[in-house]
Amino acid sequence: MNQAVITDNLKKHVKVLADDIGSRSLAEPASLSRTQTYIEEQFVSLGYSVSVQPFELYGVETANIIAYLDGFNPEHPIHLLGAHYDTVTGTPGADDNASAVAVLLECARLVAEDGTRGINTLFTAFSAEEPPAFGTSLMGSRVFVRSLKESGWNIDGALVLEMVGYYTDKPKSQKIPFFLKLKGFRQQVISFPSSAAENPKSWYRRLFRQWSALERDCRWRTSLCLVQDTSF
Repeated sequence: MNQAVITDNLKKHVKVLADDIGSRSLAEPASLSRTQTYIEEQFVSLGYSVSVQPFELYGVETANIIAYLDGFNPEHPIHLLGAHYDTVTGTPGADDNASAVAVLLECARLVAEDGTRGINTLFTAFSAEEPPAFGTSLMGSRVFVRSLKESGWNIDGALVLEMVGYYTDKPKSQKIPFFLKLKGFRQQVISFPSSAAENPKSWYRRLFRQWSALERDCRWRTSLCLVQDTSF
């Protein structure tokens, strides 16, 4: 695993999304479309098959992006790694959420190069997770999950990445929602939507090893948060 390549790739993805494209919200459909095209092209270049799930809200057409390697079988339990690619209007979204998209793409590269074709994994980039869709049934993740239920596909485990571009371990420097505190979470949040987290041989252990390398060499936050995860 070439750490310099990992670092360069992460920086490249964030620069394209946050700097070259910039704000990418429902109010900026052209930017959303450019982002969608960039993510699709990256997956294809890595050898993935790509499925685009178009949907419309507030008169704007956008899409979720779903990528998988040869050997993917929807009849078997599915593991998902995802991130949303839209931003709050007027913000470049380097941390929220270009950082997570960069990690999504880099993990996809590492998995493809590792030759782990037997892992039944979907890499998914969601649109329309920020306002005005946030918290509604119109969010891209909820559109995606409804389609899974209709098709009968079974998500056995999911990791959805959110705002992984900044980290500090200074005491009391990080704030988390009150309801998470009630559940016992502290500064760094790792959450799972299924009992797959109990399986010592499950797929995400491989991803955690890759994630640890990303964190060690790039000093990005060790936080795998299930964003809008009531979708799953």
